[in-house]
Amino acid sequence: MSKLGAIILDFDLMSREVVLPGNPAWLSIKRPFGDLVLNDDDGTLNRAKLGDICFADRAQLRKLNALMRGPLLRLFFSKLFAAFFHQRSGLVILDAPLLFETPLHLVCSTTLMIRVSAETQLRRLITRDHLSDAQARQRMQSQKPPSELAQKADTVIENEGSLEQLESHITQWWRQQLDATHSPSLLSRFCPNTLSWFCGLVFACGASFLRIFFL
Repeated sequence: MSKLGAIILDFDLMSREVVLPGNPAWLSIKRPFGDLVLNDDDGTLNRAKLGDICFADRAQLRKLNALMRGPLLRLFFSKLFAAFFHQRSGLVILDAPLLFETPLHLVCSTTLMIRVSAETQLRRLITRDHLSDAQARQRMQSQKPPSELAQKADTVIENEGSLEQLESHITQWWRQQLDATHSPSLLSRFCPNTLSWFCGLVFACGASFLRIFFL
């Protein structure tokens, strides 16, 4: 999407940034989980070990999400406002794993879901993250069923083919959004009252998102 001119806020990258050693989120995670979830050589967060703990225990996963929420939202807002006011961008995409667990989708002009079959998701998780079959299934079971999410998304793109095919589908979708957008600036459609309400809404709910497309 960045090749097409969009500003992308990647929640995976932001979640890595807030847990750098010494940052508040790093300290908040270290206290309850201990040194077990830190790498011995540099003290950075060992995401694999932390994932094994949290995906095996929903209570631990809820605890981790609560610890990450504040720092992640603060970083998100700093980047979002930079796009609004400094870069004057009219198109901002939030790329993240979850959305409909919170009411944030209500303030989005449109939502897009990239979907794969359970078999494809399992295979790609094992290959990408070097997980065992059991570990990959734990991660999948912690999420809502794709069929449920697909019913809520405005657009669903199937990702069972090649990367080139996916890029073609996304480019077509992107051009449709551009054709439907008549305002050159996000600010002209995002009034101060709406912005204040939006900020309050975000701080009142969790920091997990699927994908939000702001127009």
